[in-house]
Amino acid sequence: MLRIVCLLLLLPLAACQWQTKPTSAVELRPLSNEERQQYRAQAEQLFEEYYQFELEQSPVLRSRLGLRGQFEWDDLSQEARDQRTAYYQELRQQLQAIREDALDAPTLASYRTLLAQLEHELLLLPFQQHGYEFSQL
Repeated sequence: MLRIVCLLLLLPLAACQWQTKPTSAVELRPLSNEERQQYRAQAEQLFEEYYQFELEQSPVLRSRLGLRGQFEWDDLSQEARDQRTAYYQELRQQLQAIREDALDAPTLASYRTLLAQLEHELLLLPFQQHGYEFSQL
């Protein structure tokens, strides 16, 4: 009798192993070479847009890179922060629309780095008033 009870208790656990795929997995169709190139081009365009946005928003960054804009300060107003936040949210959505399996290794590394940077910036939003506007640098 004890064996039967043990087997009945283990049966649901064994049934879990019979499932070959998780039910939440989404089947992605294979991409053509043209689609892969389109996704890569879209990712590269978003990288360039992000770089240009950061340069436009930060004269201090331009100065560090030796570009025009020396002797100017970044806009630290709430309106500028709101604009950056809206841009980061929009850019994150555009990046998430790109299929990672379409990207080659260098582009995928840049993609994941930028996505992580945006996630970091957006996660810190509630604490943006707790930092220092100026540092020892």
